[in-house]
Amino acid sequence: MFLLRRPTEDFIKQTIESQCHQRLTYPDIGLTVESRCPSGYSMNQWQAVIGKGQTTFLRAKEAITRLHMLDLRWLQVVSPPESICEQAPICTLIRMLGIYSLQVAKVVHVDNKNPEIKFGFSYGTLPAYPLSGEERFTVSYDPHTQDVVYEIFSFSRPANYAIRLGQPYLRYAQRRFCRDSVDAIQKKLQERVLD
Repeated sequence: MFLLRRPTEDFIKQTIESQCHQRLTYPDIGLTVESRCPSGYSMNQWQAVIGKGQTTFLRAKEAITRLHMLDLRWLQVVSPPESICEQAPICTLIRMLGIYSLQVAKVVHVDNKNPEIKFGFSYGTLPAYPLSGEERFTVSYDPHTQDVVYEIFSFSRPANYAIRLGQPYLRYAQRRFCRDSVDAIQKKLQERVLD
């Protein structure tokens, strides 16, 4: 949903409420859990070592739970959910090229089976999203190397013809998002070290 002005809080809440009852805009629900990309979609994957040790992992896990990886200069979470659980709405507001884009997605999977070494979640797009697809955010800890790894995996395609015309710019924006998201997590981890 594209807007020329920043939406009001009431508008955001109404949009989230109306979107929560909508179906996801793609059929291949849950494939990001297996890092699989369905035919006809573009894959986006980014992985970075963001620190060392279990304490860093626990801080990174908290940062993901609080959606800090979406706290960017040009993108922010609006009306965040109380917790990351299946069906929870994730609403982001982007401002690029002087235009606002309000995007609503829904959590489709939470990976918390082995919480001492891995945590993440995937969300899928709803109709108020310019793309159709799914995105996963995961942080993992390797006890042998002590590495804490942050990973983004997604598959997407333009939701309509108008968006398809801007696909080269969208691919650039997705790569920029990955870089900025890694920076946001690392910044949050550094803030915690200074606390």
